Amino acid sequence: HVGNIAGDRLAQFMELLLAANLFEEGPMSSVLGMDSSADVYLAQHLREGAFGAPTLMVIFRRFVHRAQSWQQRLASPPPAPARPPQLPGGLWP
Repeated sequence: HVGNIAGDRLAQFMELLLAANLFEEGPMSSVLGMDSSADVYLAQHLREGAFGAPTLMVIFRRFVHRAQSWQQRLASPPPAPARPPQLPGGLWP
């Protein structure tokens, strides 16, 4: 469990979670998920015996670092929503 997305922050953080799962660390990465109570979890699946101890420790350290990073993000105010690009003359598409 890395945190909870309370109330009006849900929509903004959902976009961040989706982007993180798709682009943050690539394949073989941990995955962020959320339950119906808006609790956020980080999970990693590894095949048993697929890695030696040194590689497993690198994966474990990366997992812990990512969990700590997301704990900090979820404890902070959400980022401002992204604004679409402006057309010439300051018009919005």
